[in-house]
Amino acid sequence: MVLTGPRSAGLRFGSRNAQATTAAAPATGASTAAACEDVAALKSSLEALTKGKPAQDGVAALKTAIANVKTSLDAAEASASPVLQPSVQQVKTAFADLQTAASGVTADNFKQKAPSIASAMRQVVTATQALSSALTQSCPGS
Repeated sequence: MVLTGPRSAGLRFGSRNAQATTAAAPATGASTAAACEDVAALKSSLEALTKGKPAQDGVAALKTAIANVKTSLDAAEASASPVLQPSVQQVKTAFADLQTAASGVTADNFKQKAPSIASAMRQVVTATQALSSALTQSCPGS
């Protein structure tokens, strides 16, 4: 079952662990750079998630990719600039739907859950595209 887009060699997981910055801090060059890094890490983890094929890669790979996105999403949400927040919130909403769809998924029930996971994944892809666009505009070089 192909959930979205072209298939890469497997799920790719970002090697960077984004660190959250204080959301209340005024926007400085350093905090802006950190926010851009956090949002770029989120984009990378989302791309790895959406390029995976759970039917071939297995449920464990899907769960790992979801966990990686959750970590990146938390950091990005805490540090994203006001310009990036709407895109991050769109990702958060779509990702919450994916988490709900994938909740309790096992190898035994994957076929039953696959349609709802695929539907939620399409929403994540749409949100990722919007995030990517906002990131390109707000964080040159990302």
